[in-house]
Amino acid sequence: TIARLVGIEGLFNLCNYFQGDKVYIPTVNTLLRNVRNREIILENNGYNKKELAEKYNLTIQQIRHVLKDE
Repeated sequence: TIARLVGIEGLFNLCNYFQGDKVYIPTVNTLLRNVRNREIILENNGYNKKELAEKYNLTIQQIRHVLKDE
């Protein structure tokens, strides 16, 4: 449960902050993909798509897609 993960005080803080709102908690894979995509965007110089694809084990098309979404 959330109380076991964040402690009772942490749970009270979350309840107090969100006050009944629904909260989306992404999967670890989603978090890591978002971090990776931000790194790709920061490292892009307009000419290094092939190097980025190799570094991140993606295709050039996938790199283009990440950059298009920035």
